[in-house]
Amino acid sequence: MGSSSSRHRPRPQQQQTPGGGGGMNNGQFYGGYAAQQPQAQFGGGAQQPPAPAGGARYGYGQPPRPAVAAQEYTQTATVKNQVNLKKWTLKVTPLPGRPHEFGLSFSFDATAPCRVTTYLLATEDPKDGCRLVSAVLGAPVRTPVVYEKGGDEEVAEAHVISSLRAPLGHMMLAAGDSYPLIIRLESMTDEGREQGHSLDELEVGGAFAPWSQAQTTYAKLKQDEAGAWQVAVLKQKIWVKGVSYQLQEIYGLEAATKRGPAAARRT
Repeated sequence: MGSSSSRHRPRPQQQQTPGGGGGMNNGQFYGGYAAQQPQAQFGGGAQQPPAPAGGARYGYGQPPRPAVAAQEYTQTATVKNQVNLKKWTLKVTPLPGRPHEFGLSFSFDATAPCRVTTYLLATEDPKDGCRLVSAVLGAPVRTPVVYEKGGDEEVAEAHVISSLRAPLGHMMLAAGDSYPLIIRLESMTDEGREQGHSLDELEVGGAFAPWSQAQTTYAKLKQDEAGAWQVAVLKQKIWVKGVSYQLQEIYGLEAATKRGPAAARRT
């Protein structure tokens, strides 16, 4: 009988990836082993949990969101103001035949008699009752103009700006408590009138009296693209019963009506 021989053929062995896992194919199961996703390290050595199958990852590795700044709230107060300069009416106009002079004009409302005074290149001292000191050497004391109470009072050319005394280059600069142009409207409180006081008792540019009330407008000059001179208002403050308040416009109302109310913030 012939003998027959058989040759043993070795069975192909499945190759495994290091660590005992099967080969990876886009994160899918292959050869009975689940593909392992690499783990990311974050600060402090903490490991990120593995991502879900399919490679999607949510909530990890996102850049930190910027911190939201806390909103700052300013306390305001409602203050009865007897005078109000309408700052959008402020303008300067070259005077005919007087090449170095401009007429300053504006409108204001007054529910009581008041006096109006303008100051050029002056510094205010808030610690001394808002006293004003002129920076122009030898500048004469400007004469106040008295007005009776009324609405839409117009001031035209009664207050003159001379570029010979106040160079226009200086009239465009403001720093600290020094301003190129200051307009002060002064009146009396009800208590002041009852006590028999009068506006004549107030020193021009001097410290406010407890029985006085005033609105002060701080401004400077600027030129538009055509070279025409304009007035730029920096701020407005009122003085009532020994306390100074800075006026804050209520957004949108003034632009809509040109008579918008203002809130007052104590300074």
